[in-house]
Amino acid sequence: DYGLKVLICLVLATAAWAFQATFLPAPIELLVPSILLAGGIFLGFFEQTPLPLRNGPWIKRGVGFLLVGLAIWISRPGPPEAQLPWQPYSEQAMVQAREQKRPVLIYFHADWCAPCHVLERTTLNRKIVVDAAKDFVALRADMTDRDSPAVQALAEKYGVVGYPAIVFFGADGGERLLLRLLGVEPPDRFIMRLAAVR
Repeated sequence: DYGLKVLICLVLATAAWAFQATFLPAPIELLVPSILLAGGIFLGFFEQTPLPLRNGPWIKRGVGFLLVGLAIWISRPGPPEAQLPWQPYSEQAMVQAREQKRPVLIYFHADWCAPCHVLERTTLNRKIVVDAAKDFVALRADMTDRDSPAVQALAEKYGVVGYPAIVFFGADGGERLLLRLLGVEPPDRFIMRLAAVR
């Protein structure tokens, strides 16, 4: 029955959302929209069950477009849960953090870097991460203009070869080299990394 197949698609999407919200520290990117998108395409354009209505094919297409539209709407990133108190990277900020004996994280990012946006959305903008990093001085190093001599010098100074990258310094001012992050990681592992910095 066509109605049952539509219901199954919606139940699967709801179950995936509930599972992620209950059991996972961070949602799996685009899982629920993917279920809705696949269901919408199949149910709207490939499913062969005839409907006992004269306008059955148009109703099926309408259901398909509705599910595809819902998938697109859900996949749009929402507002961040929280924000770290970011400061632009500067040597003065590093010196001040050392004087105050505060740990530091330097986030190297670029506007053209897609994984940077994923890291921000799925990890850095999560409330649990912001709460865990409350003692840190959070510095952002914008590496968007990779041809800039200043950007190249900063990348060379810290040995950054890819983005996103996060470099950590303890309250003693020493870098925690083994804790460097290159790429994306979920909030629970990032929080363990923060705890190890101190």
